[in-house]
Amino acid sequence: CIGDSTVIIAFMDALGKVHPKTQAPVAALILQASWGTLLLIPGNFNKLVSFFGFASWTFYGVTILALLKLRRSRPEIPRAYGVHGYPVTPIIVIMVSFALALNALLESPVECTLAAVSTIPTTHQSIKSKQRARKFQQRLQPFT
Repeated sequence: CIGDSTVIIAFMDALGKVHPKTQAPVAALILQASWGTLLLIPGNFNKLVSFFGFASWTFYGVTILALLKLRRSRPEIPRAYGVHGYPVTPIIVIMVSFALALNALLESPVECTLAAVSTIPTTHQSIKSKQRARKFQQRLQPFT
């Protein structure tokens, strides 16, 4: 059954596997290339722009939100770059990016939902990688 969580997790794990030599997620890249090709078949460029615009602007907003959180939670970390007008500039970028993502969602709800669902395998693998890194650090703790 495709709705079975073990099938979904196995599918996501398979997409997250990296090639031993190149460290690239080959299965995920093949799926992404196939998905991109399928999106081009209908020939409607506006739908394609809506799909990727929603995903991109959401990603930009979340990235800047993470910047704000990191700068607040870890102020002692040296920064390689400065942000002019901090914190006003990042807050404006967050508001604009989420407004553009919301506009895309209202204009093309199907494409935006597909964009959101397509990020699940990557998010799952990212969380799993963080958990592995924490376990590895815990194992190294006695030696440091």
